[in-house]
Amino acid sequence: LNVVMPVEHNFTEKQYIREFRAPAGHTIVSKIHNTNHPIFLLEGEVTIIEESGERRVKAPFYFITEVGTKRIVLVHEDCFFVTVHPANSTTIHEVEEEVVAKTFKDVNIQPKDYSALDKFIKEIGVST
Repeated sequence: LNVVMPVEHNFTEKQYIREFRAPAGHTIVSKIHNTNHPIFLLEGEVTIIEESGERRVKAPFYFITEVGTKRIVLVHEDCFFVTVHPANSTTIHEVEEEVVAKTFKDVNIQPKDYSALDKFIKEIGVST
């Protein structure tokens, strides 16, 4: 089941700020990130699964997303995220083109091995 979570978008000088909430029990599959940027978990508890492994974290928590990252987030408790992206764009459509890569080739990296992540996405029935 594909569910679009409500997202609030804000822009300031050379920054795009994105706020979103996700209810417990949901699985989030991110897009491929095209910028290094911080992500803040301000409420809730989640498991983050990425190429480097998996970790369970509880708010308050933050970490840096690196270029080329794609992840799965299992939401254990209702959560509230804020991400802050470097961006010159000032519209949602333009900023998506700037901060999201369509493929790993778009960010000039080749992932080491995403087969386990891809297998897990298929197993839980989430479309990307």
